Amino acid sequence: MPQMDGLELCHRIRGRDDGNYTYFIMLTVRRENEDYREAMASGVDDFLTKPVDREELMIRLRVAKRVIQFATQVRELKTLLPICVHCKKIRSDDDYWEKFETYIHQETGTDFSHGVCPECYERIAKPEMEASLDRMGHDVRHRAP
Repeated sequence: MPQMDGLELCHRIRGRDDGNYTYFIMLTVRRENEDYREAMASGVDDFLTKPVDREELMIRLRVAKRVIQFATQVRELKTLLPICVHCKKIRSDDDYWEKFETYIHQETGTDFSHGVCPECYERIAKPEMEASLDRMGHDVRHRAP
């Protein structure tokens, strides 16, 4: 490659955070441990020496496919949130149940401002306020303006 070598390419791709895993097999004529250590530090997953044996390459590609499938499954599992069907608390990785807002704030830094949507206002909030006022002796439904 004219502008960068394979290790630099690997290092740059590993530096991205797009959620997709790229499996790197380094083809090399070198067989020194130091070369392998440098490649591993750059993010190389596996090595083959030149000239490449076709059968050995096919075996390594099957392993690469399994690793990528596993990485995809892990990424998908991380997108699921275990949430209580009743109280809507979320279970964290250390099996602690916490409020939805607390969990999201810890994971993303998002803060919440609470309100009531029109549907919930009519269905829940308004009847609760009317019932509360009725208990206090003030029926707002029958008051003249």
